[in-house]
Amino acid sequence: MSFYQRVIASSIIAVAAISASAAEPSAEHTPEKIQQLVKQLGDENYDNRKNAEKELAKAGAKAKDALTAAANSNDAQVKATAKRLLGRLRFATLGTVNYLDILPQQSLILAKASNIGDTLKKGEATFLGKFILAKHFEPLRAKFQEEMANDPEGQKLFELWTSRFKGQVAGAVWELNIMMGPQGIKAGAIAEITDGDPAAVYNEILELGNAQFEKSLYNDVEIAEGPGGEGALALAGNHLIIGANGDSVKGIIDNLINAAPQGFSKSPTYQKAKPALGERSDAMLALDLGGFIANFAMMMPPGFDDMMQSSGAKDMKLLAYNSAITGDSFEDRLVMVMEGKPSGFRAASQIPADAPAPLEAFAAVPANAVAAQTGYMDGSKMGPALKDYFAALKKMSENQPGGGRNAPDIAKVIAEFETKTGVKLDDVWANLKGNIAYWAVLGPPPSTTAPDLGAMLTCVDADKAKATATMLALALNKGTGKEAVKEVAYKTRTLYTVDLAAINPNMPKEFPYASPCFVVDGNRIFLASSSQSLQKQLNNIDAKAPGLLTHPEFVKAMGGLKPEERKGQIAYADLKSLLTLGGNVGLPLLAAQAPDEEFKKFLGTLPKPEELFKDMPPLILSSNDRGERTEMIIRAPFPPIPTLYAAVVGIAVMAQNRAMHAVE
Repeated sequence: MSFYQRVIASSIIAVAAISASAAEPSAEHTPEKIQQLVKQLGDENYDNRKNAEKELAKAGAKAKDALTAAANSNDAQVKATAKRLLGRLRFATLGTVNYLDILPQQSLILAKASNIGDTLKKGEATFLGKFILAKHFEPLRAKFQEEMANDPEGQKLFELWTSRFKGQVAGAVWELNIMMGPQGIKAGAIAEITDGDPAAVYNEILELGNAQFEKSLYNDVEIAEGPGGEGALALAGNHLIIGANGDSVKGIIDNLINAAPQGFSKSPTYQKAKPALGERSDAMLALDLGGFIANFAMMMPPGFDDMMQSSGAKDMKLLAYNSAITGDSFEDRLVMVMEGKPSGFRAASQIPADAPAPLEAFAAVPANAVAAQTGYMDGSKMGPALKDYFAALKKMSENQPGGGRNAPDIAKVIAEFETKTGVKLDDVWANLKGNIAYWAVLGPPPSTTAPDLGAMLTCVDADKAKATATMLALALNKGTGKEAVKEVAYKTRTLYTVDLAAINPNMPKEFPYASPCFVVDGNRIFLASSSQSLQKQLNNIDAKAPGLLTHPEFVKAMGGLKPEERKGQIAYADLKSLLTLGGNVGLPLLAAQAPDEEFKKFLGTLPKPEELFKDMPPLILSSNDRGERTEMIIRAPFPPIPTLYAAVVGIAVMAQNRAMHAVE
């Protein structure tokens, strides 16, 4: 374990090692007493010196004058200690400090938590909190408490950590030059010590660091630096600072003294993101994507820059993420600050001021959809954007060893396709313009069959929609040389049914979507995973049945967004139905594989999934392009981004385990 790793680990251990009753209340710090303590700073006995320093730290502002005089003492020991105490006193009187003002403006990555204790308390009012605290989970909670009781030291560690570090915690990396070794890294963290004796916490951390620190004063703050300059700590008032090295700690101290012009909160890109991050914050993360992309580009072959430009990644400067608890839901806000002319992809999805809001497309989405998304697409811009992207990808791959073998020549592929089918792709793209939508519908419970899938594309007008459907059918038939698409009359319309087996002879027989189809309705093209689901869609349209737009739970969920936040792309997920399905399938399997009878018995006491998840609110996502920034808001009954991250990591771990078992 490196020194820096030991310092971080010992920071946690130290909190547990400091007893809550370690420091008894001291006598009143009279001027006479303070003078006596100042003299004791030069005592020959080490313990006497440390006790005097501890008492003077407790005296606080009362000792300022005496310490100021002692800072000019002829005794080197007294002088150094007095300066250190004055430094701590200065920072102790700073008042409230926002760590976004402290961490460097040029930070490549920054994370901050406001108050973990308060966040956990607020979490009890959310659906997730109420769900965990529900009566039927009492046996599980009792089991957890029993396990905790078997590890008293671990429980004590957790309790002391949450009681002594209840304020802000933040960290950042602002310089990353691996070629220079440890000195090429500038990174650090800062945390509020809410314990009554911050100095005792700090000293205990130093003692448990298990290393010889080289101590020095910087702006009256003692910096303890590890061997070889690896790892450093400092205490400024009640702010514990941990850095990759002494320079990292000095940078944070400088900003703590004079934060206004230097802190991350004054970054121009962060200032652009800030208005869209919301007024409340329990946790925040910011990534300087422009800086990362610039560093990464230096290691990539020619063509990488063109690919990043065509994909729109070159426009990205800052990604800021803010999470806050709002009522019974968690609200995550992601803001992407963009610069420069919009890429082709971004331009193709930008919603014109005179266009209907994508929200209106939910009227065409089935009311029983469990997941749906709406947006906007201008095909005349999307087609060229795709060509530019694949051309840039090919250019980049040609500059790699054995280049070009895995990147198709998109111009050649398109030319061959158009010659074979007689269909001009540019004509197809040019016809598409307007709102788009996608959705999934579950079968009636307790069905566990694959969901019905659907989509809607909007064309310039009804004639363009008919022409597009005709060209799609022609392309599929001529492209395969088979009758891959058949026309079937249904009431007043023509359904185009697709035989995927004709397109791909190796299609698995159990594939659930072997016969997708599409149909024209005015200037819209509807697509579905089967003719049965498409017919249901058409029947709803003809009957003017209300779609998802007027569904009570959807309407309630949308009410949590401001009017301007409802104008962009919207995504929706009926978590109640999805988790009910998952519970009906997963709980019996879990019971069958239960590790012991006690757990199996507990599972048998749970209500049915329909009852268990009946009050779960849906997930709503809103994404808006504001020109210089893209804003995304996710409201869900659980923390969306951390949960998604955990799911991705979990899937990756499972995949790795499967691969390892396969090798074995």
